[in-house]
Amino acid sequence: MSRRPWSRRVVGVGAFLGCLLASSCGSAGPKLHPVRGQVLFQDKPAEGALVVFHPVRADAEAVPPSGIVGADGSFTLASRTPSDGAPAGEYVVAIVWFDKEIQIDANNAELKNRLPAHYGDAKTSPLRAQVKEGPNQLEPFRLKN
Repeated sequence: MSRRPWSRRVVGVGAFLGCLLASSCGSAGPKLHPVRGQVLFQDKPAEGALVVFHPVRADAEAVPPSGIVGADGSFTLASRTPSDGAPAGEYVVAIVWFDKEIQIDANNAELKNRLPAHYGDAKTSPLRAQVKEGPNQLEPFRLKN
C-alpha cells in the first residue's frame, strides 16, 4: 500500500505534537515562571497561532515553552503542564498560524502559514522576549506583513 504525499506531513505534525506532550510529563528541570502575552496580526488577534519560545542559551534536549493564542489574542506558556510557564532567560520567539480547518489536498501538501515566513523560524524571527523570575506579562507581539 503506497502512502499519499500529504500523509507524511500529517504524520510529522502528529509526531511533533506527540513528542511535545510526552516530554511535558514529569517535574524535573529548572524553575518555571508564569508567562502571559498577546499576538496581534494587522492589529487583530491571531486566534489559534502557535507561539514557541526558543531559549537563546538552548539546552539541546529541552522542549521549548509554547502556547496557543486565544480568541482575544492572549496566550500563556507551557513547558511541562498547561500554563506552567517558562524558565527565566532570554528567548527568540517563533510564531506560526495555520488555518483552523486544514484541508488536505494530495496535490499540495503544504500547510499554509497565515503569517510571513520569517516569524515562524527561530533563525529569522525578529521577535525577542525576556522571562524574569515571578509572573511575566509581556508586551503584545504586533506582527505585520
